[in-house]
Amino acid sequence: MMNIIHIEGIIIGMQQSGEPDKYMHQRYRQTKSLNELTKRQKPEVVYADLIKQSEKDFKL
Repeated sequence: MMNIIHIEGIIIGMQQSGEPDKYMHQRYRQTKSLNELTKRQKPEVVYADLIKQSEKDFKL
C-alpha cells in the first residue's frame, strides 16, 4: 500500500511541476509501475484486496 501511495505522489508531483513535458518519460515509467501494482483495478478493489490479504496473514 505504501508503494502505491508513494508512486501516486511522484506522479502528481510531476504533473503539477509546471513542466509536465520535462517528466513525460519518468511519469510513464511511474504510471506503468503503478498499473503493475494495482492491476488497473479501482482503488476500492485494491483496498479490499489488501484488507483480505492482511486478515489472511494475521490468522497464520
